[in-house]
Amino acid sequence: MRKLVALGTTAVLLTAGLSTPAWAAAPEAPTDVQVAWVDGRVRISWQDQGEANTVRVEYPDRPLIQVVEFTEAGAPNEAFVNRFVDDNRVRVTVTTKDGGEQSTATPSAWFDARWATDGERVARPRHHQQALRSHDSLGSQLHA
Repeated sequence: MRKLVALGTTAVLLTAGLSTPAWAAAPEAPTDVQVAWVDGRVRISWQDQGEANTVRVEYPDRPLIQVVEFTEAGAPNEAFVNRFVDDNRVRVTVTTKDGGEQSTATPSAWFDARWATDGERVARPRHHQQALRSHDSLGSQLHA
């Protein structure tokens, strides 16, 4: 019995050193991820403490997540994208990287990328698009 207790104590002591030290904890996630349309391109911006970042685009209705930008530490907290996959449901996520550790992803609001990729259209968030589509179908029913 003593050997079993000694073996268990040794195992606990050995695995205690394997936990992640406090200095290697994940960095804080970025905040305030925003998407805007500037001169026919999509501007993605966020707030953080100046760490390196990874910007991704998610398409939940497709098995696709694209990395669109890597920023270096100290670089401006923005990225520009010329085009997205033509989809009505898209969001951007930003993570912070400090050393080998990466933060959790901070998402933007969902938006309609079909409006983001056509320079002639006015960009609108996804919820506004659905309201417009409902209004358009109601109008076509009234005029029929």
